[in-house]
Amino acid sequence: MKFLTGNAGPGRCSKLVKDTAKGIAGAFFDGQDMFRDGRIGRSALFRIKARNQDEFVRTYWRDFVPMARETLGKMLSDPGRSDADKNAIYDALLQERGALTDAERVAPSIIQLN
Repeated sequence: MKFLTGNAGPGRCSKLVKDTAKGIAGAFFDGQDMFRDGRIGRSALFRIKARNQDEFVRTYWRDFVPMARETLGKMLSDPGRSDADKNAIYDALLQERGALTDAERVAPSIIQLN
């Protein structure tokens, strides 16, 4: 297993975490509500602020970084996940070490628009 000693630092994240956050943001835009475990309609204000999925993801993906880190962390204990995938996830999360602040732990700001 490869061990990294680097730290992503505040405001930075690994490519895997960034890509995962963007995927979660895209799913959220499409109506998958990860916070209530169900699907809900989006308000008019939500649709005004986020006209299309690409724009939404580009603007709000950072709000989903804490959830991406949590999701990837859960994948490490998935018995069906390959060791290669687990190693990549582990390395990405190790890069993230110390990057999560209390401000990042709050629910995404887009939730307030919903």
